[in-house]
Amino acid sequence: MQAQHIGFDNAVAILNQGIQAFDSGDSVMDMQDVRKTDSAAVAVVLEWIRRAQARGAELKVINAPDSFQNLVKLYSLSDLIK
Repeated sequence: MQAQHIGFDNAVAILNQGIQAFDSGDSVMDMQDVRKTDSAAVAVVLEWIRRAQARGAELKVINAPDSFQNLVKLYSLSDLIK
C-alpha cells in the first residue's frame, strides 16, 4: 500500500486497491507507508477482512501506524483485525 493517509477522502480508492491485491493472491496488507488514518481506514480493513473470509482466507495487516492501532483498540476490534 503506497498511500500515506487513509481517510474519508480516499477510502474508496484504497478499498479498491486492496480488492485488486486480493484478486492477485495477496493476503497481507502492509501499512508501512501509511502515516495517518481515521475511522474510514478501519471500515476499509473490515471490508477487506469480510471479503477475505468469504474466500476462506485470512487477512493480515502489518506495520499499521499508531493512529490505526488506537482506533482498532477503541472500537474493541483487536481480535478481528490482526
